[in-house]
Amino acid sequence: MIRSWLKVLARRCGFDAVRHSDDPVLQEVLSAYRMLRMAPDEALLWEDRLPQPASSSHLRNLLREQAIDLVIDVGANVGQFAGRVRRLGYSGDILSFEPLSSARARLESEAAGDPGWTVRPEALGSRRGRGELEIYADATFSSLHAINEAGRRRFGRMVSSIGRETVEVVPLDSFLGTVPLRGRSRILLKTDTQGNDLEVLAGAAETLKVTRAVMSEASAMPIYENTPRLADLMLAMERAGFVPSGLFPTGHQPPPSLALVELDCFFVRP
Repeated sequence: MIRSWLKVLARRCGFDAVRHSDDPVLQEVLSAYRMLRMAPDEALLWEDRLPQPASSSHLRNLLREQAIDLVIDVGANVGQFAGRVRRLGYSGDILSFEPLSSARARLESEAAGDPGWTVRPEALGSRRGRGELEIYADATFSSLHAINEAGRRRFGRMVSSIGRETVEVVPLDSFLGTVPLRGRSRILLKTDTQGNDLEVLAGAAETLKVTRAVMSEASAMPIYENTPRLADLMLAMERAGFVPSGLFPTGHQPPPSLALVELDCFFVRP
């Protein structure tokens, strides 16, 4: 009785008692709560932040329910996604691809203490060759594709070009007979390559046959030149035998539009 009364009194005074939990998804929810309660009128922040815990919850469920034994992390940057699946409790092998040398140096440092985490330097595509990686001020935007006018308007100085780097491009299928892909049957493939994701999937036709789930970035409003849209990704995944399991916005245009720019799409075999 006294405890309930104290909780009511605390809420009336603007405080909420939240039970401590080590659950990583609940920690994300709590982090979002703390951030957003301080910015009640920042619509863009709310639109971009709230889907993140839901995305992590869905990712964790897929890792568990599909009994994933290998995560392939294409466009790994400095290891954000690999770190995320580890926090969500995944203890199996990870194969990360990152062609940008500066990001890969940090990625290799992150992976150094994790014996189940392998890092590769190639960019992935539909066929072997070489490509020119455009490097932007914010390295997470670096891509084999040039930023378009919509991207420059939305992200400004973050997408100022600061150089180029020649990289090797290979199909993911070329690794099928190598460790750690050899003999795998329950793969989760994540691809976030800033506009090159359909090319990655085109070079992974055989790998997809032993893939249980796919997470791919998609553009509702492309910010790179000559890159596919959400509908193109949906059609490609349907042709490969997958159905959507979750769509989570990751970026919007500023108010008043709030038009969707990018989202993370999850697919599974039905």
